[in-house]
Amino acid sequence: MHVRKKFPHKIRIVEHTWIDLADGTRLAARLWMPTDAGKVKYPALLEYHPYRKRDGTSLRDERTHGYFAGHGYVSVRVDVRGSGDSDGIIGDEYCKQEIDDAVEVVNWLAKQAWCTGDVGMFGLSWGGINTLATAARNPPALKAIISQGSTDDRFRDDCHFRGGCMVNEHIGWGSTMLSFFSWPPDPLLYGRSWRKTWLERLRKQDYPLIEWMRHLRRDKFWKQSSICEKPERMKTPLLYFGGWFDPYVNTGFRFLEDPYDLPLKVVVGPWAHKFPHMGFPKPAIGYCQEAIRWWDYWLKGEQNGIMDEPALRYYMMEGGAVPASCDFREGRWLGEVTWPSKHVSPRRFGLGAGRLIDGSSEKHSLSVCSPMSTGVCSGEHSPMAWGADLPDDQRADDAGSLCFDSDILTSPVEILGGACIDLSFSVDRSVAFVAARLCDINPDGFSTRIALGMCNLNHLDGAARPKRLVPGKRYKVQIAFENTAYHIPKAHRVRLALSTQYWPLVMPSPERVTMTVHTKGTTLSIHCHTANHERSISFAPPEVAPHSKRKTHAPEHIERKVTTDFDTGRTTYVVSEERDDTEIVTHGARTFNRTVRTYTILRDDPASAVMESYRTRRYSRGNNLRIRTEAWTKVTSTKKTFELSSHLEAYENNKRVFRRAWRESFPRDHV
Repeated sequence: MHVRKKFPHKIRIVEHTWIDLADGTRLAARLWMPTDAGKVKYPALLEYHPYRKRDGTSLRDERTHGYFAGHGYVSVRVDVRGSGDSDGIIGDEYCKQEIDDAVEVVNWLAKQAWCTGDVGMFGLSWGGINTLATAARNPPALKAIISQGSTDDRFRDDCHFRGGCMVNEHIGWGSTMLSFFSWPPDPLLYGRSWRKTWLERLRKQDYPLIEWMRHLRRDKFWKQSSICEKPERMKTPLLYFGGWFDPYVNTGFRFLEDPYDLPLKVVVGPWAHKFPHMGFPKPAIGYCQEAIRWWDYWLKGEQNGIMDEPALRYYMMEGGAVPASCDFREGRWLGEVTWPSKHVSPRRFGLGAGRLIDGSSEKHSLSVCSPMSTGVCSGEHSPMAWGADLPDDQRADDAGSLCFDSDILTSPVEILGGACIDLSFSVDRSVAFVAARLCDINPDGFSTRIALGMCNLNHLDGAARPKRLVPGKRYKVQIAFENTAYHIPKAHRVRLALSTQYWPLVMPSPERVTMTVHTKGTTLSIHCHTANHERSISFAPPEVAPHSKRKTHAPEHIERKVTTDFDTGRTTYVVSEERDDTEIVTHGARTFNRTVRTYTILRDDPASAVMESYRTRRYSRGNNLRIRTEAWTKVTSTKKTFELSSHLEAYENNKRVFRRAWRESFPRDHV
């Protein structure tokens, strides 16, 4: 990553200012602007999320916002109400109040003396989703947006569910929020009332996980801020970035395929849940330069050719043995002028006894009852590329699955877009799900996961109307895999793997399930790319602006362990992380985060699944201020309920100043 020192505009930084909302709440903002802003008007850019502008994302902010300001923009980072240095109490993710505030901030920016009246908005993850939700409100000043790692449908592929199955990230992310929002505003910025505000936040802040656990189907709760509910409202020009290892990868394709009518470009790289200039696995790209092209076209009217780019620019990953610790993916950048592309066509496989067949399926009834630990090679649901959190060699999971292999390929196969399986099945329990994996098997046997598809089989009539299955009854369902671009080399095989468990990524069904696949009514369809029609493209290497001086007190440490006690039959999966032991020299704040997530399950009892999360965060400035918060969450299950116990403690200078506990029980509701 190249740190650029000279820009077309000299800039200055406003470390902190208040944006006064109509209800009296003040939102905290940090601004990067050309030094002559005020004498000269510039478009404004907004990034708006709860991850603390003063310390949490300050390094990333300085690199990105400073770059935008150096190219003639006033770039603004705002803490969401109730987070960081802003007033108030934070609500749930992307709640109505949050988006109301965002619209008000956009209008505020447009009216400033240094602003041309034109505003852009951008963000990753939380910031990417509220960017979409704000644009769907169509504030007149908001002329263009960039969204990354986000979704238009919160139930379909946010961090809560996948294919209607409850992922453990649903619990993990809830415990993260409990911990993250327990920190105080910065006393140097907020003033004498910082402690009062902090304690008020601790007392009044709801625990979002409790509300999430009450909504295990696609209801009105999840439709809030899911812009797919009214796609006709979305008109703002959108540049969407995605990553093949990001759980939100399908969003960009839905914008290209679904009934959205807006100016749109989509870029998908080989990345996890990261901005493209910090993209990992590499190669990263010049996100800041690409963003400037987008902003210059839509906010300054420069005819720079960005709208002549292909509708979809993507990285075709080279197949082979890819370990979880992979830091660079071989491949090439390509473009499709339009999407759906006329250069993509389906290749259909029938199923035989353990075989994928180029032709009609044979007639077999094949059963699978997966071991509880099937899924330990899955990697994280939302990988950040910290410590081997990508999918690993799939052979252990394949061993617990019903597998169908193709013949050895006599020529390469390139997958672009989706794949799907039309599955004819029956099960012996009334609540069940299936995990479908598409894998690349190299000549040595290494199994690389190409794509994953999940389906809660109780959602055959829709995720809003789950129904119990009739044991033994034959059903049909189409399961879509996540989108990908993947080159399977000659001499490899394609594998379809089906399992009735996928732990710890997915919460197990309440009882062990045996699924019978009726091959005669089952087909696999893979969307294949015609390579001789490809269009090669390229991106500039990553550039960023300089950042303030930081002192790292200890390197990050991340460890993952899977152990099995063969006497008790208990498998334990532990992820421990120590990160961000960093001091920002300019103002002296030092932060530290430690997380331990523990998943356990017994060999023959899916209802024995337990997820525990412990998170501690430290915030200090010299010896005068030492804040520590500790959050514990534990979720257990029975055949009929999920049981949650959690508590939060806060310490100031080693004295406990707050404690709160929660205990709740929730019906499983067809999961």
